[in-house]
Amino acid sequence: MAETSQDASQEMTVYKAPWAQLKGVGDGELEVTRTRLVFYKKKRFGNPTLSRQWDLDHISNFGLTDDGEAIDFEWLNGSEEGGQERLRLGDKDRAQEILDQVSNIMEEARAAEARQQADLAVEAQLQEEKLYRSLVWNTLGQVWSITGLLYRVVSALKEGRWQDVDICLQAMMDEADNLRKTCHIDVVTEVEAVAEQAAQREMEQVVNRCVAALEALGEALDSPGPPAELVKEPQGLTAPPVWTDVPFLFLFGASFWEVLLSRDFGEFGQAEEYVSKLLNLAPVLKERFGLDLEELLWEMVMALKANDRSMVSKRGDDLTKLITRAIEHNTGEPEA
Repeated sequence: MAETSQDASQEMTVYKAPWAQLKGVGDGELEVTRTRLVFYKKKRFGNPTLSRQWDLDHISNFGLTDDGEAIDFEWLNGSEEGGQERLRLGDKDRAQEILDQVSNIMEEARAAEARQQADLAVEAQLQEEKLYRSLVWNTLGQVWSITGLLYRVVSALKEGRWQDVDICLQAMMDEADNLRKTCHIDVVTEVEAVAEQAAQREMEQVVNRCVAALEALGEALDSPGPPAELVKEPQGLTAPPVWTDVPFLFLFGASFWEVLLSRDFGEFGQAEEYVSKLLNLAPVLKERFGLDLEELLWEMVMALKANDRSMVSKRGDDLTKLITRAIEHNTGEPEA
């Protein structure tokens, strides 16, 4: 493997002592690089040969002897073998220079390690937050979809469109299954109960089961944090949305679909009451999800007062698109 410029700089000699004596080995030369100490034993004839080397990150208790002319240190290698060494330099200034050089290198290495660990901690925190945000937005998307499908089932029942009911229920089963798998929020049993009654074409029972499914979903979302087995809620996370914001969109969705149901049944006064609830929730959605819906809601109020079904539908579609696009944008799904 070719040596990189970083490797070369690490191995570049930063200090060289032309004479040193290693206890138990003899005379030689000592080199200090940014990663190790290297001792070359002198020979009577020829160039000195490599005798010993010690990685600086395996050295400890590096210090001068009492006379100041030698350096003692302890070392440990990868196989847990270690020992003590003494390098005599024969000169106090030279010994002090080597001590200073090695101490500086080791301090720089410790600082670099600390920076690396800090960077890794930040990266881990960002990744943790990313997973958490993804879970929150995916949950929001599935909750919004299920509440909408429940509305569409009831709306289709009003006109006896059982084929549309069946299509909505198949989509709802898929969403409920995804919600259980990805978010560990289980309303599959309640959705299956809706489908069972729909298969028997029991209109009243289908409506009752839809209400039960909606209530079960609301209860399942009433928790202080996401399932611990899925993701850990990041410490100190304040920027919205967070897990406890999910019920707000659920409440908004439930009231919003009630507005459209009331419109379908010609109950415009009832629809206005639900829009009032939406207006109370609108500031929360703006703060927590960045959704500015107040103007659309007021236009819906005016349309309801005028019994203008067409305008209520248009503003409802506009509001649905805004929420859907926000969810798709934050879950990485392609926007329609």
